[in-house]
Amino acid sequence: IQHAISEKNLIELDYKNAKEISSKRTVEPIGLIFYAFSWHLIAWCHFRNEYRDFNLLRIACLKNLGTPFTKKDHMPLSDYMSLLPVNF
Repeated sequence: IQHAISEKNLIELDYKNAKEISSKRTVEPIGLIFYAFSWHLIAWCHFRNEYRDFNLLRIACLKNLGTPFTKKDHMPLSDYMSLLPVNF
């Protein structure tokens, strides 16, 4: 994940949400943060067309596609963190 973030490569992941529904997502990872007792991947989701928070414990499979991001200007991770309802 860190390699994909630093190289600005797309990641494909199989993700299971809180309702146990699985989906395949292609995302542009912008960072990893630890909060609420878990690690989270913050990424631009191509399926939802918005930034999403993926709990790492819910990722069943992950693949660095080696393909460059398509979105050119991502919000800084610190800006996303300021939107969260927790203090760091």
